[in-house]
Amino acid sequence: MERGGLLAGVGVFVVRRRRIEAALSLPERLRVKAAVLGTTVATRIAGEAVSLTFPVPVAGHPGALDAAPDPRGRSLAAVVADAVRYEWGFESSPGQYMVGAMRLSFLGTPTSTRDSADYPEFPVIAHGFFDWFDISYVWLCAWLRLPSRLPDHDRGTSVHLPRADGSLAGMGGTLRMTLIGGAPAATRSQVASAFTLAARGARLPVEHQLLMDARNALWAGDYRRAVIDAGTASEVALASAITVGLQGKRVASEFIEQAIKAANGVVGLLELYISLGYKLPVSKNKVGDRLANKRNDAAHAGREPTDVETRGALEVAQQIVDAARPLPAP
Repeated sequence: MERGGLLAGVGVFVVRRRRIEAALSLPERLRVKAAVLGTTVATRIAGEAVSLTFPVPVAGHPGALDAAPDPRGRSLAAVVADAVRYEWGFESSPGQYMVGAMRLSFLGTPTSTRDSADYPEFPVIAHGFFDWFDISYVWLCAWLRLPSRLPDHDRGTSVHLPRADGSLAGMGGTLRMTLIGGAPAATRSQVASAFTLAARGARLPVEHQLLMDARNALWAGDYRRAVIDAGTASEVALASAITVGLQGKRVASEFIEQAIKAANGVVGLLELYISLGYKLPVSKNKVGDRLANKRNDAAHAGREPTDVETRGALEVAQQIVDAARPLPAP
């Protein structure tokens, strides 16, 4: 409950913040390992400190998930629990779960109405949630080598909290889910790292975002776009690694820029990269045949590659990016 008091010796009335227990609907379901269930992660959404707790298995209902209790063992308010009853998630395969909602806890500042729906933190978290989730989700997809396929967010309900009169207040948005059979699931460390990076606003490095774009295009059946993005991701990764290497040798920036431009494409950049003493787990011929040629045909001749050709190009691009600009470990 809200409480206040006089600050000793000053005469200023201080309003104490109140702990709010709410539910958070996710725009996309998170695929996590069983060990993640019940885990609480402290993070920030739009600058506001929050705690997010993954749901827990339901006793007597194999594969079903429900809201986790708070540290004192208390359940969510019934009006909130009912609003997201079928969103918490389910077991998608042995040891893996699709999570669609989480328990949200934050400190709210009471207003004159004494209604939690009027607390200033509520809209900040609800509206800032989408950018935060987008960053978290893309990092997880990058580590798991999955397409993100994040659509434009609408404004349905994402945050559900109980009001003083027992009714429900909601703000934000929810969307559809995508199931990918046989895909890996996120670990505790991956989830915690993704949430931390999102709190910092740290987005995926450009070369890895381009790889993600390529995966999304492959998933959507746009093979031409997928191959072009894969080639661009490789070029960006190689150029970045070359720049760092030459800067370490104190080479002038103008010379580095001209050398990269003169390299002319992924194969030329590959040759320059190797000349600096770096190694790649893929041969020059394979890069040329499976990636560079397919990318040039798609970009300059408008040729649509096949599914097999596109997957081959993405595989080579992934090897190049992983070697030249590896993704930070969770």
